[in-house]
Amino acid sequence: MKHLWCIMVMLCLLVPLRRQYALSFSFGESMLPTLAAHNLLVIDKTAYADCEPSRGDIVVARYQDEFLVKRIVGLP
Repeated sequence: MKHLWCIMVMLCLLVPLRRQYALSFSFGESMLPTLAAHNLLVIDKTAYADCEPSRGDIVVARYQDEFLVKRIVGLP
C-alpha cells in the first residue's frame, strides 16, 4: 500500500512535467544491483541537451517498440 501511495504522489507531481520527464519500469535483472526488476524510473528527456553522456551513466534508449535501460561502459 505504501508503494501505491508513492506512485500516486509521483504521478500527480509529474503529469504537468511530462514534456521533460517520462516514467518507465525496469524489466529483467541485467542492471542488478543498481536497478532491480520492476523499479520505477523517472527519465529526464533533456538530460543530455547541454552535455555529453559519460562513463557510468544509466541511459534509456528506444529500440523498435521498447525502451532499453543500459549503463555506458565505453566511449569513443
